Amino acid sequence: MIKMQLSLKIIVLLWLHFEVSVEQDLKGFDDNILYKINWPGKIDDLQDADRAEPMMVTTSKKEKYRCMIPPVQTVEDQDNAPYMGAGPLDLLTPLFASSQCSIRIESYWTYEVCHGVHVKQFHEERDGKSVKMQEYDLGRWDWKNEALREKILQAEEENEDKLQYKKIDSLNLPYFELEMTDGTICDINNEPRVTKVLYVCYAHGKNAIYSLKETSTCNYEMIILTPNLCSHPKFRPQEAGDNNINCYPVEGPQKPRDLLAMEVESMKLRYQKLSNAHQNAKDTIAVFKVDPKDGTLRMEILQNDFDEEDLSAALDSSTKKVSKITDTITDTTPVEAFLQGKHCLTGGTGWWKYEFCYGRYVRQYHGETSLILGFFDEKLHREWIAKHPHKKPKPKNTRTELTHFYQGGSECDKTGERRETEVKLKCLENATSKTSVSLYLLEPQTCQYILGVESPLICEILQKADDDGLVASSAPKTSEEGDDDYLVGNAIIEDIDVRFEND
Repeated sequence: MIKMQLSLKIIVLLWLHFEVSVEQDLKGFDDNILYKINWPGKIDDLQDADRAEPMMVTTSKKEKYRCMIPPVQTVEDQDNAPYMGAGPLDLLTPLFASSQCSIRIESYWTYEVCHGVHVKQFHEERDGKSVKMQEYDLGRWDWKNEALREKILQAEEENEDKLQYKKIDSLNLPYFELEMTDGTICDINNEPRVTKVLYVCYAHGKNAIYSLKETSTCNYEMIILTPNLCSHPKFRPQEAGDNNINCYPVEGPQKPRDLLAMEVESMKLRYQKLSNAHQNAKDTIAVFKVDPKDGTLRMEILQNDFDEEDLSAALDSSTKKVSKITDTITDTTPVEAFLQGKHCLTGGTGWWKYEFCYGRYVRQYHGETSLILGFFDEKLHREWIAKHPHKKPKPKNTRTELTHFYQGGSECDKTGERRETEVKLKCLENATSKTSVSLYLLEPQTCQYILGVESPLICEILQKADDDGLVASSAPKTSEEGDDDYLVGNAIIEDIDVRFEND
């Protein structure tokens, strides 16, 4: 067990370099086969030793390990018996008949697929009572048309054993393709728009739009995650077998020191803002524990009254026990953390995800792309409420929501102005979890948004809000406080709350 003292800013003690020299030739690895290296310590179980291939590994610190390379577990067909059930088109027909539509909201355009009917792209702008609508048909199909159905059924029969695959989240998954044609004429090539809708089996899917992209001029590809195909064995994702490589120490500690230190450094970077959350606790210890079963590193935050000698001794020996550790720090309640902007709410479906940090900012992001939709400033919020008195909260006994104003976000390339967002905080009653949250985003005007936030956390602050909808006991951080970690534009916000996730 390694114990390391945290301060307001964690000091990097070691800059590590981990090298492994292999004392025998390795066979070629297939990129599709995944391996996991475990460090169980002593050799307690040799039941697979007769089938595993031993390999000696030496680190740059001359630590020697005997690693057991398992035989590759090949993925076999999940069901070799002939399938006599319905084909993919018949499995999707109930979805088509239900007239169900799925919506995908992006920064400017909104996409709609009504399954088996059409795909549309539109943008709506409201100016008072007038509405301006831009709309394009990206493709149409008629699931009731017997000629179209017969054409697909014939193709199914001819290509029964030739499934098409799409790489989704690093997995090659089979899909059923439905081509929707005769969309709005494209002004670039003067041809009707066409969309290929790919239906992929996902047991927990709700027929939502996973992704949409323009593969060529006015030709689109849309991926739908649906549970309807999962009853067909050939469309179910195949589960890959586990390939665990167990490495046992011959001369050295349970796990290579440089590797362990590198993992500690990675974990420190991951939780580098943790000390801010506990800045009132002057003596804080991060306890890094190695699971004796597989060598997995875990971190625990404790209070202590170590002196420097105790800390040095603890670092020198992982077996020495120090008895001065007191009670584990108790985190603030979710409501308090939410009001202080430390507990941010995330959500959204489709391409864009949304993050709302109370009293701090609103942003939308995908991967490394991040757009700030607005920062919070108490003074500007109160001025905005004064100009829009109908946005004030209702009397305490009848209010169900609060409205906050966030401004000064990333610059809009269409208007040249900063993005701004009206955040509607709604009480979500009868939720299964106190931390559940639902976020949705609307864009009634270009780069002017409405973010809906529904959560049980909101229910607990409704009665505490003042006439401007702000909770007096909270101390929201404003964009004027000089926080250098707030970045405006296509950048990631570095000062994001610490989240603990289950392994």
